[in-house]
Amino acid sequence: MSGLNTSTKGAWRGMIAAILLLLMLGWLKTGITENIRVDHNPFPAKWGYPIFITFVIAVFIFSLNYWKLIWKTELDKPNYRAAAYLVLILSSLIIPFLSNDAIIYLGHGYLSNHGVDVFSNKNILQHSLWAPNIDDWKDGPFVYGPVNLIPAKLANYIGGKNIWLTFMSYKLLMLLVGVGIIELLNKIVKQPKDLLIAVLAPVFWLHNVGHLHNDIIAVLFVLSSVYFVLNKQIIPSAIFIGIALACKVSIVLYVPFIFMLYFYTSDFRIGGKLLNGLIGVLAMVSAIVGCYAIYWTGPSSLEVPFKYLSNQQPTKSFSEILGEILNVVFSGVNKANIESEVALETVPLNDPKQYWWGISKTIFNVIGILMFFITGLIFAIKTKMKFSKEQIIELFIKFNFIFFFIYLHIFQAWYLILIMPLVVISANERIKKYFMVLCCYSGIHTIMITISRPSALFYILPVLVIINSLLFVWQFRKNFLKVES
Repeated sequence: MSGLNTSTKGAWRGMIAAILLLLMLGWLKTGITENIRVDHNPFPAKWGYPIFITFVIAVFIFSLNYWKLIWKTELDKPNYRAAAYLVLILSSLIIPFLSNDAIIYLGHGYLSNHGVDVFSNKNILQHSLWAPNIDDWKDGPFVYGPVNLIPAKLANYIGGKNIWLTFMSYKLLMLLVGVGIIELLNKIVKQPKDLLIAVLAPVFWLHNVGHLHNDIIAVLFVLSSVYFVLNKQIIPSAIFIGIALACKVSIVLYVPFIFMLYFYTSDFRIGGKLLNGLIGVLAMVSAIVGCYAIYWTGPSSLEVPFKYLSNQQPTKSFSEILGEILNVVFSGVNKANIESEVALETVPLNDPKQYWWGISKTIFNVIGILMFFITGLIFAIKTKMKFSKEQIIELFIKFNFIFFFIYLHIFQAWYLILIMPLVVISANERIKKYFMVLCCYSGIHTIMITISRPSALFYILPVLVIINSLLFVWQFRKNFLKVES
């Protein structure tokens, strides 16, 4: 940090201190509980409030300095690649304490290495070497695309029956993915602060690098696709977006984005654009087929990840909280059983939750369709269908925010990394600020999984959800109803 002005140094010191504090929490939990399992393996009850308060303070300190660095200080370096690598290396030292997903990936990787079809079969994780470290999701198949299974298989191949060696091997592989992301960002972004907006976002360093969510793998290929389409090369762009789809189906909105951006920015005439677009579609489909062919075992290999996406309850957290509120109001606190943490599909059909969650699902479906329609219509009218590059980027950022809010997990911070490739190439500062706020705020509730929470903390969850929901609605009313670029 030599050569930085005093204000910039202070912001960096604050952020690094916060990262180190969160890093310490992960190692502390692993030491106290004596294993790396997260689900149903919390800190002792007496640690509940101190850990919760420490986590919130660390996130708050980081968020303030993150905002200060980007918007309140004068960035005086032409390139911050070295700083990005410092954040990457520090965050790669985090032991997961907010999510158990990485252990589940490794459990499936182990089974796949031993000849088990992890896409078609359920209730298989109990037979994995990782079974003692898995509590929730033991009954599910591998619900992601085949590309995301490869690092888990490689790590298990390297580590064998040594859990810690396998775990650290997986961490190293994700570190290499992070290196690729930083290098691609460095090629794509126009301003130094855009690299920092991406790398310093907690969705990158805390939730994806630190906690090893495999969304980061999809982002590597999405960024590759974006890099090529920005350079008007649709065929390699389509190939990489096909591979990204074989990682995570949730990036599906990037498919129309790359083709639309190519159509409006390419120097070819209409005939050449259409021909190259058609070749691009074929290249994308070929990439998807090629990825699924790696370990094709039948229709389930393709069906499971797409079915997982289609079966998502609208917004998961948002619709469930609305359903819980309706359930409590109309069923009463005793019958509502609000402390139970169960998925909708595991609730008996005669349970009031089923009825009220169904109502909330319908409500959010209608809201989502209206938001998509209104936003698209406004852009079509305002631009007269003559889109600039900046307007296409803005349109698809807003589509993605709606998609994540209504149909995915805007409240689960690690999913937001899937929007990052669009945010960093946008010229819209308001969108970047909104993205930064979401990245810092959306994951606060995840600390509750790792503490034996007193019942009072449970009521923080609906408050956080409602605040997040109101923030999004305010953004839609204020900014989605116009073309800003």
